[in-house]
Amino acid sequence: MDLTNTFFTVIVISVDMFESSIVDERHFGSIQEAMRFKNSLPDDLQGLVCEIAA
Repeated sequence: MDLTNTFFTVIVISVDMFESSIVDERHFGSIQEAMRFKNSLPDDLQGLVCEIAA
């Protein structure tokens, strides 16, 4: 597997009873940068899901 062109996508999704929508989508060059962004989101946000995809 060639890891030289790997990037990580962080997707923030707003979950509602009837529909969901992507609030933010960002791309990072390392898992550490992606985790740093995910951990920087406020803890009190209701109905948001943040996932990191490689």
